[in-house]
Amino acid sequence: MEENKDMGFISDGAQWLEDIRKNQFPKSTGILDFYHAAGYVGNVGKSFYDEKEAKDWTIKKCRQLKKGKVKQLEKVFEKMIPGTGEQREALTETQRYFKNQKHKMKYNVYRAMGYHIGSGVIEAGCKHVIQNRFKRTGMRWSRRGCENLLALRNCNEIT
Repeated sequence: MEENKDMGFISDGAQWLEDIRKNQFPKSTGILDFYHAAGYVGNVGKSFYDEKEAKDWTIKKCRQLKKGKVKQLEKVFEKMIPGTGEQREALTETQRYFKNQKHKMKYNVYRAMGYHIGSGVIEAGCKHVIQNRFKRTGMRWSRRGCENLLALRNCNEIT
C-alpha cells in the first residue's frame, strides 16, 4: 500500500469509483476530474446567461476553480437567484455536486504536486495501450488471452 501514497486517482465523483480508490489505492489522493466540475459550472452559466455572457462567466469561474477557490464559487452560487425551473435545477445540482466533492477539488494543490487534474491523459493512454491493440478488426479475445496479452503489452510500453 505504501507505493500508492504518491498517486493521484482521478474520477468523476461516482461513489463506486471512490470505493475502488479506498479499497485498492487507500493512500492515493482522490481528485475530481476538473472537466466534470467545469461542466457543472458551465451548466449554471448556460441556464442563467445568454451564450456570450455564459461563456465569459464560465471561463472566469473555471479559472477560480483551477486556483482552488471553491468556497468563493459556493458563495457565488448561494447568491444566485433562479428565475426558472431550468436555472433552479442547474444551480441545485451544481451546489449538491460541489458540497459532496469539494474535498477533491484542490486543483491548485494537485497541480503543484505534479498531478493531472483531468482524466484525458489517462483515457488517451488506455486508448493507445489497450484499445488500439485489442479492438482491431475481427479480433475476439478470451479473458485469459486478453489478460496475458495486456500484461505483455504493458511490459512493452514500460521499457
